[in-house]
Amino acid sequence: MGLLGWGLVVAAFVALLFLVMWFAWRARSKRSSYLSEPDRELKSGDLLCEIKCFYASTTTHGQPLERLVVPSLGFRGNCVVTVTTSGAMIRITGELPVAIRRSKLRGIHTAQVTIDKAVERDGLVAIEWMLAANTGDDVAVDSYVRVTDPADRNALIAAVNQVLPHPATAS
Repeated sequence: MGLLGWGLVVAAFVALLFLVMWFAWRARSKRSSYLSEPDRELKSGDLLCEIKCFYASTTTHGQPLERLVVPSLGFRGNCVVTVTTSGAMIRITGELPVAIRRSKLRGIHTAQVTIDKAVERDGLVAIEWMLAANTGDDVAVDSYVRVTDPADRNALIAAVNQVLPHPATAS
């Protein structure tokens, strides 16, 4: 087989790989279709912290390797997490903002791994919150962000703990 033949084989393999990835993403999207679109705005409140970080994923609570495809939370990217007395806001570059009202916050903890991301011990921060489902129920989810500066990580954890509607529990 000549150079052109091998080039066609490689091109066909790459095309097949992208097709499989596309079908897998569609299947994951369908499995997450029971989830409602997140809120976009928070009531005004006093600013507690604003941290630039990297958004990694949103998963079902306690299942860090099961990515949920939620509008504005489906893809990784640079983000700003803002915490006010009204709740938290995740603004991923190129996406609509995601607002987490104070009443929907459940907790915050550090982690080492989530889908597509493994870092040093306590290198990820998981914001635990309740996302509305189309069934009328709420689903517990964890949104993972990578905060590299320990001072910023501690400030984010302290700010979320300050606005929790109930005492935080150890995770």
